[in-house]
Amino acid sequence: MWKKFSCAPLDYYVKNEGTLRLFQLGIKFAMLQVTVEEIKETIHSRFSTLVQQNNRTFYGFLADLEIYFYLIQSSLDMIARFTCHFYPESHWKEIKKDKKKRKEEVTNKKAKENFTAQIAFIKRNAENDPEYARYLAENLKWFEKAHKHRNELAHNCALTIFFSRDNVEKRDKIYFGTKLGGAHPRPEHEEVVKVIEETYQGFNDFIEYYNSFFSNKNIVQ
Repeated sequence: MWKKFSCAPLDYYVKNEGTLRLFQLGIKFAMLQVTVEEIKETIHSRFSTLVQQNNRTFYGFLADLEIYFYLIQSSLDMIARFTCHFYPESHWKEIKKDKKKRKEEVTNKKAKENFTAQIAFIKRNAENDPEYARYLAENLKWFEKAHKHRNELAHNCALTIFFSRDNVEKRDKIYFGTKLGGAHPRPEHEEVVKVIEETYQGFNDFIEYYNSFFSNKNIVQ
């Protein structure tokens, strides 16, 4: 079953404005779920081929892992744009200093279209919506991790994976990172399955909260 993004006021807004953005977000959710399932299936059923490296399974796995982090960020950026419709334009204004250090009230345009910038803006101006700001401050550790990996992959370095035998659990594990670590994983490298489960569960929890919280609000713009 694909993850449902169904926020009643937004459904109404989309229907009346004739936009396909909610439909497009649903497609991203479906792509994200398929990617997660493919990653887990590869580890579970094709591990012996994967560990040989330099084959189609190996490079497909690398691609799926990178795509996963991109899809999470892209989906949340779309949600950030939806969020703007629940607040008046004045909600997105804050006092800034111009080049001459004069104070002026300006609209934070980036906070209206970028999830990372938006959560920083909302937490910085928590008095505008204390409940949502508190939720963002207390429940987004999973996003910080996903966002960190996405930025590293997009801007700094290619994905590196390591195969390691866990002598305690007696099973093979796959670790990944964006920094070279020789033949073995380093402390900053993380286990693939653990990170996927943590970040994907966090993503789903956020969507459920978002649907519930904003379904009780009205579209204002």
